[in-house]
Amino acid sequence: MKKIHLCLLFSLSLFTASSQKVYFVYIQTEGEQPFYVKINEKLNSSTATGYIILSKLLDSSYNLSIGFPQGKWPEQNFSVKVNKTDHGYLLKNLGEKGWGLFDLQTMAMQMAITGNASTEQRPVMDSKDISPFTELLSKAADDPSLKEKPSIPKVEEKKPDVAVREIPKEIIPEVTASVATQQDKIDEKPVGKKKGSRSKGN
Repeated sequence: MKKIHLCLLFSLSLFTASSQKVYFVYIQTEGEQPFYVKINEKLNSSTATGYIILSKLLDSSYNLSIGFPQGKWPEQNFSVKVNKTDHGYLLKNLGEKGWGLFDLQTMAMQMAITGNASTEQRPVMDSKDISPFTELLSKAADDPSLKEKPSIPKVEEKKPDVAVREIPKEIIPEVTASVATQQDKIDEKPVGKKKGSRSKGN
């Protein structure tokens, strides 16, 4: 019986250790240029010789905002996926093409994400709308973006075009001055006497 308990305890400890496994990301600049990295709203500064080690990262995707002292260059945004392994990158300035992260293991180049993704304010879900599972998953993955509420684009309602029909006005004939004068003459004309009948004597 004790052996069974020991086996279960050993299996549980292995599962806990594997579920809490962490990784690191190494970033170095060309020319020993100092820089800083914003990750999960935390600012991390590089050494004076231009390299940094981001440790204790879980198996997740991270949005990195890389900036430079005194705003020498604008912040560069990258998305790094841990994928159950450690990573090493060389931060390169490619001139007109922009900035890129050169993967020292795969020799692949990842260009910076255009736009103001790091400064954009994302809507956060109300605590009432967050399920216990989402809260637990966000803490386990150390990724607060899981609590963000997806933005729903607004659909503009188009009003139907209503055709306005003009009602024709009733046409009333105008009475000219000449017609009015003739009418007055007719009204003023005396009525002639009828010829009398012959006298009875004749």
